[in-house]
Amino acid sequence: QPRTLLAGTVRLHDLTIGRVAVRLKDRPEQPKKPPGFLPAGLSIVAPSFRIGAAEVTLKNGRKIVADSARGSFELTRWRLIVDPLDVRGPDGAIAGSLALRAMEPLGLRTNLRGEWRFPEDAFDYRFRVETRGRLDRLGADLYLDAPARLSFSGTLLDLTGNPRAHGTVRIAEFDGSPWLPPQKLPQLSGTVAVAAGLNGLGFDGTLTSPTLPGQPVRLQGSGRFVERTVEIASFRAWLPR
Repeated sequence: QPRTLLAGTVRLHDLTIGRVAVRLKDRPEQPKKPPGFLPAGLSIVAPSFRIGAAEVTLKNGRKIVADSARGSFELTRWRLIVDPLDVRGPDGAIAGSLALRAMEPLGLRTNLRGEWRFPEDAFDYRFRVETRGRLDRLGADLYLDAPARLSFSGTLLDLTGNPRAHGTVRIAEFDGSPWLPPQKLPQLSGTVAVAAGLNGLGFDGTLTSPTLPGQPVRLQGSGRFVERTVEIASFRAWLPR
């Protein structure tokens, strides 16, 4: 039987790949078949791999370039585990672990940390990402440690169709910098419940500020996304007592 030739474990020691180039596209309609990465009974283990260079082209044409990627992976019919993973490029570095699970929709678990700079910014983003679940309902804890201390804890929904996010944003001593000029905002801390989608967002929360000692501020509002900014459609703030 030809199937017996595709069984067992293949070990790839000191796997080296010179260059990888990936272009993300809309996936065409696929014939119905059970999900899986490999034939049943086959697994591939690479205790140590190294990729000399990698380039990912997003659907909008933006490129993400890495000078090197290294780590260890295990691939079976049902899952891909990359642990550890270390990616370094001209704009920063990302390290940690990730796992994909063959199901509909795709299962994803990540524990990543890194530092990255976008071309339009003059500063680095230092962040941590923890996710667990499937692409239709993905639990997420996202932390921005610099240039500001912000975090999101909640759920990302329908990431392959109509992506949305529901959760809580936590703010620590945030004054708008470096995105806003100095002294445009007072220093703020607190929590804000957020519901966001492609068309906009709504928020409801409580903030405190040294400029109002002992006086929490309640706020509610909504807005829409315009390129990299949020255009506020409605906003209300008041002192609850």
